[in-house]
Amino acid sequence: MLSEKELEEQIKNAKGLEELSRLFQVLLDGPYGILPNGELYCIKVLVGRVGDSRLVIWPNDYPPPHFHAIGDDFEASFYIEPFARKDGEINPPHFQKVKLFHKLAKGELLRVWNETRLKT
Repeated sequence: MLSEKELEEQIKNAKGLEELSRLFQVLLDGPYGILPNGELYCIKVLVGRVGDSRLVIWPNDYPPPHFHAIGDDFEASFYIEPFARKDGEINPPHFQKVKLFHKLAKGELLRVWNETRLKT
């Protein structure tokens, strides 16, 4: 997935109708929205994916900083600082894995949270 800045740059620098068409499809099908001021923004940021499980940070989510863990048999959100389950359901083995992931990736989770706040 391209960030909104990467997508805008690729569209501006595209060579030929084929490349423009591909990027137009990325814009249409991707997780993008348009702010009232006309700026492009990414509706969600996929932090990581393993198989069918994924970690997501939503730019339009409200504070405090948190992320969502979503899988075939669980869906829960977690506060980044301090780590705690915010809501949702997750079994104990998956919870322990999310907890370890958070411990190892806390800095990056906070960076992504801070960088993806919508600026209206």
